[in-house]
Parts: sequence; C-alpha cells; structure tokens
Amino acid sequence: DGVQFPRLLDWLLERNPEVEQDLGALFERFIYASLKDTFLESPICSSLQIAKAPSIAVSIGNHEEEIDLAFSVGHRVFICELKSTQFPTEPLEHLNYRNRLDEATEQSIRKAAFVRANLKEAMEQLGLKPKNTAADIEVYPLVVSSSPLFSGWNWNKVGICDWFILRRFFAEGKLELLGYHNEQGEMIHTMSEMFYTSADEAVEAVAGYFEHAPQVRIFERFLKPCERPLPVFSDTEKPKCIRTFAVQLPHETLPAVMKSRGSQP
Repeated sequence: DGVQFPRLLDWLLERNPEVEQDLGALFERFIYASLKDTFLESPICSSLQIAKAPSIAVSIGNHEEEIDLAFSVGHRVFICELKSTQFPTEPLEHLNYRNRLDEATEQSIRKAAFVRANLKEAMEQLGLKPKNTAADIEVYPLVVSSSPLFSGWNWNKVGICDWFILRRFFAEGKLELLGYHNEQGEMIHTMSEMFYTSADEAVEAVAGYFEHAPQVRIFERFLKPCERPLPVFSDTEKPKCIRTFAVQLPHETLPAVMKSRGSQP
C-alpha cells in the first residue's frame, strides 16, 4: 500500500538496465512508425522523407554512429536522438532529466556532425534521397523526448520536442488559438496560427519551429514569476526564496477578441 508508481518504476529501472533498454527501443519504434504514418497523410508529404528503419548504425570507415531517427523536410535533414523517460516530479528527478538532456544534445550534435561530414554515404545508409544536391543539404540535430518537460525550447542550441510537437507540424500545420462550441457541440475554430501555407514555406519554417515551438512561445508573454521569501532564523543565515512561475492568460480580453472575429464565446 502507498507505493507510488514512479518510485516503483525507478526501482525497477535501477535494478534492471535491460528493462530501460527495452523501453527505449519501444519508444524508438513507436516514434518511427507513428511519424511514418503521419508523413503519408501530411499535406506536405511530397517534401518529406523518413529513414528506412529506426535505429540505424551508420558506418564510415572505422567510425560508426547509431542514428535513432532521421528524416528530411526538403533540403533540411534532422538527425534525432530519442530519449524515453518518465515525467520528473521531484528535484533530484529534474536534475537527472536535465543531465539526460545534456547527454542527448551532445550525442545529437556529434551524430549530426558525423552525417554532415559524410553526407553522401550516410544518406545512402539511412535510405534518405533528397532531391537537392549535397551542397544544398542542411543537417540539424534534434532531440525527441517522451516527456513534455522543456519540449518546445532549445537546449544547448538543440531543439527539444515531444511526440505532440513533432506530429503537429506535419499533420496539421497550424495551432488553433480560439474557438467555441456550436449548438451541435462541435468545436469551431476562429483563430489559428499557421505554421506554413505551402510545402516551400514548411521547408523554411521547420528548423525554427523545432528551435522554439509556437505551442510554448505564445504563452511566454503571459508567464509571471513569483518570489516568496523563506523565514530566516539567524543573522548569519543567508536569505532564500522560492521562485515559481505561472501562466496568467488575459481572460478579460478574450471575449472581445472572439467577438471582433465573429465568434460566439
């Protein structure tokens, strides 16, 4: 009784590394299969390619790198490092997760540089065949995490995304901002941010999207920090405070915005 599932999972993974490896492999296969299906249904499918399989070992001479996932959007190629982890809820878990992001970004940067330096051979082994010449191809590192924490921002100058951020760019190409339910209970969207309106625009927008996703960017101006001082019990003790952040949306202005767009709040 009283055993928390995250603690039980931590205990299991710590004592059986093979289980953690199995979970990582499952995550890699899920992302690959889901993204492949998304590409087939995407409105910009003609500009999209995905590697021939997940987790491909690319070998050039005596150097080998395992590429968890690779895909291309036009002439932009993304070399992805995938990380499967539970959502961190405690300070130590946050620290461990940030360390994992440091490790993942370092790996993705190294692997992207490897592919960039051996572009022709690496692309052949990955099964990617962009229409552009090698001189036009741009290679980017990217980290795909199973956790939404820090997704949508860049970490060590490498984009971090979860499945939902990854999928939305290709499946929907927009972010709905405002809407209302009609009399039939259907959601009617009245305000959206378009990521692109054509395949060419998508190619130009994709790198910036992963560096700073609109899903988090639109809320940053509403982010309010709050500092609460902790009690100090002696003159020698240094003052400390707890800093928290909250998103405070402008609820009083939303009805006016919706009305100006012909919505029914």
